[in-house]
Amino acid sequence: MGISGIPDDLGGRSLSAAGMADSQMAAPVRPYRSPVAFARLARIFGITAAVASAISAAYLRSATGVIRQLRVDPLSVFQADLLRLSNNIERISYFIVGTVFVTTILLVLWLRRMYRNLASLGKLGTRFRRGWAVWGWFVPVLNLFRPKQMINEVWYAGDLELPARYRYIAPRERVPGVLNVWWGFWIGAGLLGFIQRVQFRDLTLGRFEGLLNVEFAAAVVVAVQMVLLDRVLVRITERQQARALHLGLVTEPVPWTRSPRVDGRIAPAKLALIAAPALLAVAGTGWACGGSGSTPTEARGCHRMAASR
Repeated sequence: MGISGIPDDLGGRSLSAAGMADSQMAAPVRPYRSPVAFARLARIFGITAAVASAISAAYLRSATGVIRQLRVDPLSVFQADLLRLSNNIERISYFIVGTVFVTTILLVLWLRRMYRNLASLGKLGTRFRRGWAVWGWFVPVLNLFRPKQMINEVWYAGDLELPARYRYIAPRERVPGVLNVWWGFWIGAGLLGFIQRVQFRDLTLGRFEGLLNVEFAAAVVVAVQMVLLDRVLVRITERQQARALHLGLVTEPVPWTRSPRVDGRIAPAKLALIAAPALLAVAGTGWACGGSGSTPTEARGCHRMAASR
């Protein structure tokens, strides 16, 4: 056996001979490109979504209390106050949807960049086609495990003990526990989102109270998984950067504070394109809820609680 489970003999060839043959037959390897820019932007939007989700959870808990008070004494709750609380929740929800959407797109681009770097980091062949780093997030059922499998492969390929060129890897160490926990929360957030869409049909006051509880749980789960995502992005990105530095592909690791235009080769126009969905979501809140007043007609689109009264 070779280093950490890497066999010295691969089908009758030595590791070095196999690597030389593969390097002669393989297509030119793409140069290593830093994933720090995408990781940095994903961290910014992810933490923003976490803070917004925590605020939303607080508002949803207040709304649940108002619904309970409405059951006990309907005359003690004014419709204007109910609408105001509903509108605040709606505005925050729009913002969360925008920031989570942008974070997801950046996460996809980050994984795509990381997975494409594996060849330059010495891995002769990957477990999956590189296109799955994008499409794996969107294919139903497959998106429950394919992105996680690819992230695991990226983690294993960052091992500094691996030779400069290799084909087979028996992992010497497990993936970090934070990665597994984060993925569990990621799946949980998706399931809660599905339950929300189902419960929104044919709302009654009792069913609406249940919906608020589901939304509260979803807000908490999103907040936690975005905080965990921040740790995942840092640990895996720094591990790949260390591997690139070890192989001499970069002279120094890219710091987290440098401009994305310098290290990630992302032009300002592309940054604006990435940020546009979140900005549109925030601006759309004013269009959807800006006219909210003290009547259900004026608050159309933002008065779910009032409509259920």
